Amino acid sequence: MSKSRNCLGSNPRIRQKTDLFVIDGDLTTYKATIKERNLWIDMVIRMAEQAPVLIVSGNHGKESDGDLYALAKAKGKHSIYLSTEPELIEFDHVAVATFPYPRKADWVGTPQAEGMQEAFVEQMEEFNRQFARRPGFYRLFFGHFGVAGARVSSGQPLAGRCAEYPLEPLRRLRAQYVGLMSHIHLRSSRCLMTKEIQPGPPALN
Repeated sequence: MSKSRNCLGSNPRIRQKTDLFVIDGDLTTYKATIKERNLWIDMVIRMAEQAPVLIVSGNHGKESDGDLYALAKAKGKHSIYLSTEPELIEFDHVAVATFPYPRKADWVGTPQAEGMQEAFVEQMEEFNRQFARRPGFYRLFFGHFGVAGARVSSGQPLAGRCAEYPLEPLRRLRAQYVGLMSHIHLRSSRCLMTKEIQPGPPALN
């Protein structure tokens, strides 16, 4: 926990001009202590003093079932948003589509999984319709799920029972930036990823 505190506390993005912070899931764990939860509440409040904060629920702990409630109720100069269901959120001329980890992820590997795939495709199409109704907005997407056919850094297929969706609907998404937390973990010395969004064609990250 001390490593996280030092890492986040020293990151210049929390002290400099930032338009939006996005925490794309897996902020908590099943074994998180009260001290660890309080650390993140304090950090989210610091972020909200600089810019709006968007928290997308992941699959660690019970993020879709109330684990992040206290974070969403924290107060700062700017708003703190918690997304536990697919939705489109408007900031200042920025339209952010979110697709948190699905609540029905226990359907993975069962006959009901086909319905999850169809719902995902339809949701991406709905996001495109919503983007089209907002000309002049920056269009961003953040999701927490696996991508079918993904491989880990060693080249092996990603194995497990996490919720997976096809890549093609994401390629058709009319977003200028697509950010995924998709359980493909590469070694990195960075502790807080930053991204400057520029106008242009979609970018998958």
